[in-house]
Amino acid sequence: MEQVPKTVAVAVGEVGYRERLVDGRSTNIQKYSDEVPGLEWSQGLSWCQTFQCWIFHAAGMGSLVPMTDSPKETLAWFKERGRYSSHPAIGAQVFIRAIEEMHVGLVVAYDAEFIHTVEGNTNDDGSPDGNGVYAKRRSRRFPILRGYGYPAYSEGSVSADPQAEDFGYTYADTSVPSDVDHGQWEVLS
Repeated sequence: MEQVPKTVAVAVGEVGYRERLVDGRSTNIQKYSDEVPGLEWSQGLSWCQTFQCWIFHAAGMGSLVPMTDSPKETLAWFKERGRYSSHPAIGAQVFIRAIEEMHVGLVVAYDAEFIHTVEGNTNDDGSPDGNGVYAKRRSRRFPILRGYGYPAYSEGSVSADPQAEDFGYTYADTSVPSDVDHGQWEVLS
């Protein structure tokens, strides 16, 4: 039986959500800032990490990630705790270097070539400043992928890292949960 953290179901359930538009333009006004205690002030700002915090808060696992709107701070937080890897894991946060910013998504599945993610504040093109929550499929060799933060799930998870036991995860080269419909995932190289 596959180990799939509750955060995966919470994230997948949000695919399709769109932020408020004004005259057809994105506003960064969305529901997540107001629903994460301590992040209400982030309303109107880039919200990819705020969405990640919301996922963990909604799953009852808010202590597993820092409550911040900053992907850079979150990446540093995972590194400081020794919970960072260059290999994907189900339920891990993936850090993506954009032009001047950093973007983040939640890995919901992976195989030998791709990671399947749910990302907030993105769009059809995979922009780090988008208009909603999208399902993405990114090449694991995509040069702007910076690595993965592994939450300390009490039940563990599945990881492509041969050292997965160091994180309390089970090693598996590929693992695509059966309850994720991969037909909807947009391919990004």
